[in-house]
Amino acid sequence: MALPFLGHGKTVEKDEDLVFFQDRQSKQQVIDDAKKMAIYLKDQQPDVPHFLLGHSMGSFIARCLLQQVGNEFDGAIVVGTGGKITGIGFAKVFLDIGNFIAPEKRSLFVNNSFAKMTPWQEY
Repeated sequence: MALPFLGHGKTVEKDEDLVFFQDRQSKQQVIDDAKKMAIYLKDQQPDVPHFLLGHSMGSFIARCLLQQVGNEFDGAIVVGTGGKITGIGFAKVFLDIGNFIAPEKRSLFVNNSFAKMTPWQEY
């Protein structure tokens, strides 16, 4: 079963809410939503092995979920994830400040920067 995150898929009622999680504690809210789904699935299918699959952004959520309740799963598959990126600390401070000032405002600079990236781009 796929989990639609806040601000993604059918959870979005208005275009301006697209990719917006919530003002505060958004990381933990997404992890808590994944926990609720895992509990629901285990209650519905108690005799079936339960595996967690996280891809891309979901891989980061899966990694956090495994740290908190990893014993609830029979296994996990984490793909398309990332590692430490040099200089990310500066970018995180910049993004945190922007998010504090205007949490629901979309940054054209950030959106355009990511839109120009392609997964097959060679460095």
